[in-house]
Amino acid sequence: MDVRVARPEPVDEHAETITAHFMFDKDELFEASQGSHLEFINEFVLKPDVRIEPHFHNSCEFYYVLEGEGWMQIGEEKQKVAPGDLIYIPPNEPHTLWSSVPGEGMRCFCFASQLDGRESHYTVTELVDLREESDFS
Repeated sequence: MDVRVARPEPVDEHAETITAHFMFDKDELFEASQGSHLEFINEFVLKPDVRIEPHFHNSCEFYYVLEGEGWMQIGEEKQKVAPGDLIYIPPNEPHTLWSSVPGEGMRCFCFASQLDGRESHYTVTELVDLREESDFS
């Protein structure tokens, strides 16, 4: 699972007019994103006490956590996520997200890149439920 944090060492850019915090180095995704286009950009709110419908699609997707704490599950891996975390979801990987705070949801910024000019395919799937009682305390 690839979850990155926006708190790495800053880099001065553009004649030192900005300080950048790269979550992916320049050209790091060059090979993985050949022939792609930006499929969508959105902000979403995960409702309290539910998990995102387990699903997969044929695009690279990224969630950037703005508010709330929770658990991200990709395949049979899960990892705690919090504001400032950028989650990379590879194409065709089943995934879901849930809040770790009872009665509270989460807010995330999301974008996806479609590969090779293909049509987008969203598929609801079964996913081993890795939620545990301890995830919500």
